Amino acid sequence: MEELELLEVAETKQEKLLTTFLANIKKVARAFMDSIIDIMDDLEMKSTTRMQDWQTVTRYRLILRTVLANAGYDVSVEALLKGMTEVSISIESYYEPYGMSKYSDFFHTAGQQALDRVKTQLIDVIPETAFIEPVSQALENAVMRGQSLPDMRRQLKEIVVESELPANYVYNQAKQSLWMFHRNYSGSIGTALDLKHFYYDGVAVQHSRGFCLKRKGKVFTKEEVEEWVKEDWQGKIPGTTKESIFWLCGGYNCIDVLRPITEQLYKRLKNNN
Repeated sequence: MEELELLEVAETKQEKLLTTFLANIKKVARAFMDSIIDIMDDLEMKSTTRMQDWQTVTRYRLILRTVLANAGYDVSVEALLKGMTEVSISIESYYEPYGMSKYSDFFHTAGQQALDRVKTQLIDVIPETAFIEPVSQALENAVMRGQSLPDMRRQLKEIVVESELPANYVYNQAKQSLWMFHRNYSGSIGTALDLKHFYYDGVAVQHSRGFCLKRKGKVFTKEEVEEWVKEDWQGKIPGTTKESIFWLCGGYNCIDVLRPITEQLYKRLKNNN
């Protein structure tokens, strides 16, 4: 749609960034696994060395985060968030004709702060859940059960690489956080510009919810959007309010965006629909 072309560019950029990020994290998982295999040479995994091996694997927990960083995890997160700064600029550019310039410094700072919070989550919190804890637990359990070193290596490869669970977990957390950022950033600009009409933007994907499908490509007033919270649908986030619906949209893992638009564009699109 020509009127929303800059916003659609921002959406396309973000999807490409996330797709690249997932591929990068899968590479990180493989490199992380290779490094773990190298350091496991310290283990003997014999009945007579169980206490020694236990002490060794408990020490591994202290270095696994550094091993993950060396495998490229932090660099991948940095690249993702650097790209999101460009997405923010595309969003700002769309609203430039409507008076965005007088708020640009504020929103640039606020946007960067929001991305910094996402960075803290992805770098300081998510790795523990996705990589460190599963690997540490697997190593400790293997020693306690008296597994052989080859069996331990096969099990770790299944957990870290073949299952793709760690990479997918990181990706899904990044995806949800960044689409929420995208919606919140657009919505905050709309509020500053006193825009009270919205375009429900998004493409139909395999797992699109009925809630989203019947709204995609349509326009709504602020009051109409606020009424959605009275509905129930699969994927709705509990506690959604008439304020949070604007950045939560369809709920968990939703990649749609409520775009604030002018009343003039609302009327034109409404007539076209």
